[in-house]
Amino acid sequence: MSKTTIPAGGLASDSVTTAKIADDAVTAAKAGFSAGKVGQVIQASTTTTTNIASTSFADTGLSASITPTSTSSKVLVIVNQNTRTNIDTVAGNCKLELRRGSTSVVTWSNHIAAIEAGGASSVKFGHLTTFNYLDSPSSTSSTTYSTRGAINSTSNNGQAQFQSDSVPSLITLMEILA
Repeated sequence: MSKTTIPAGGLASDSVTTAKIADDAVTAAKAGFSAGKVGQVIQASTTTTTNIASTSFADTGLSASITPTSTSSKVLVIVNQNTRTNIDTVAGNCKLELRRGSTSVVTWSNHIAAIEAGGASSVKFGHLTTFNYLDSPSSTSSTTYSTRGAINSTSNNGQAQFQSDSVPSLITLMEILA
C-alpha cells in the first residue's frame, strides 16, 4: 500500500474534486445537511386547459419530477389545481388523484369544484383546489408526481375542466431531509 504525504501547508483547494469522492463517502450530516430541513424545491405549472368527461381518472397535465438525495427523505407535495365542473341541470363535482409515477398516492373525491345547478343550463363553477401531502418515496431515482382528474357523474353532459380559461395550476415538490 502506498502512502501519500500531505504538504505542511495542507492540500491545494483544487486537489480533491467531486469526481474523486465516492458517492457513498459523504453523508448528509457530513455535508452540513440536517434532518427536517428542506434539501431542494422544484416547481412546475401548466395553463393548458384539460377537459375530462369520464368518471375514470385521466391526466390533468400537471406534473413535476424530483430526485431525492436519500432514500429516507420525504417529499412534501403542494398542489394548487384550477378545477371547474360544467354540468347541465343537475348537481355534480369533480375528483382529483395524486400519483407518484404510476401509483395512486391519495384521492380526493368529494366536493371538489362542486356545483348545484338548480335547473340552470350549462352552469359552470370553479375554484383553486389546494392540498398538501407528505410522501415517503424511499428512492433516490427521479420521481414524478402528477394529478389526474375525473367527474363524479357524466349524466347531463357532466365534465371536469382543469386550467380553465388558461388559469395556471401549480405543483411544488420539497425534499425534506431525514
